[in-house]
Amino acid sequence: EHLFSLPLSKVSSSALIDEVRVDERVYPIWRDKFLRSLAQAYARAPYRDLVLELVKTTLFIDTDRIGSIASDSLRRVLEYLGLTTDIVPTSRQYGNAHLSSQERVLDICRMEGAGQYINAQGGKHLYSKDSFKAFEIELSFIRPQLDPYPQFGEAFIPGLSIIDVLMFNSEGTIRTMLETYTLD
Repeated sequence: EHLFSLPLSKVSSSALIDEVRVDERVYPIWRDKFLRSLAQAYARAPYRDLVLELVKTTLFIDTDRIGSIASDSLRRVLEYLGLTTDIVPTSRQYGNAHLSSQERVLDICRMEGAGQYINAQGGKHLYSKDSFKAFEIELSFIRPQLDPYPQFGEAFIPGLSIIDVLMFNSEGTIRTMLETYTLD
């Protein structure tokens, strides 16, 4: 696997994402090394220069808060793809940070009047369909249907990362990919 994680300052497991900060002593070194690794790994990718610039502008954002870095990266990818959607900072918007993850999501759904909540597949172990059903909310998990795309002529490895998808596909192709999924 090719995972990466940002170097963080001392973190409490109960901290809100917007309270978590990158370790400013190590972050610049990590950031430069990460960008060099991406440039090398994707040296022949068709959208390398565009995507490296996108990643670079995100990693050079003027903040040390991981929540801001994460939301900024999402905004930049959406903008790159020509997509618009509201991004709501739930840790500040709803005043329910004291609730556990499932109760918090249910509370947000209730406040928004939602009849359906769609989560990434990785959340299957976090949320119970029965708990949502008790509040008359349909819980679904999205499963992307990624068609293989060229990755340096090697066997296709699905689900690597959004960076991999961006490196090898045009904005239009990616927008089409985003429309191809099933809900469990």
